Amino acid sequence: MFGVHYYGAKLNMKINITLILILCMLVFTGCKQPADTMVLLDEKIEIINISNSHGFGEMNEDIIYSFRDIESISILKDVITTATKQKSDVDVEQPDFDMMIGYGDEFPIHAIHLWLGKEGETSTFRYMVDDEVSTYVTTPNSTNKLRSILN
Repeated sequence: MFGVHYYGAKLNMKINITLILILCMLVFTGCKQPADTMVLLDEKIEIINISNSHGFGEMNEDIIYSFRDIESISILKDVITTATKQKSDVDVEQPDFDMMIGYGDEFPIHAIHLWLGKEGETSTFRYMVDDEVSTYVTTPNSTNKLRSILN
């Protein structure tokens, strides 16, 4: 009788260990590092100015769009911060737009280049001051949001 109980307990222990290992594997695979996305300051954005670009590395200060309203800023912030780091086939030397993200006088301005995709395509962002050649790509849905704001 002791032998049967011993083997039953041993079997239960193996099952429990197997279940714990499966649970650990699920937790660890679910905790993957999120994709690299664009980062803005954790400060309130006061203004987003957009101008036609004169080329990579330059900031055109002739503003064509200026957004101060909460709704537009929220949409633009979401589109920027959800763009993921990946290769893009855009002409790096000729962005479409320059974006200036302003947080107020005590904080620096984020300068970002934008290559605006066609409706239903992806768009590309790149920090103006970036030691790497990192591009960040939006979803087609984000491009459609950008296009609706910039029209």
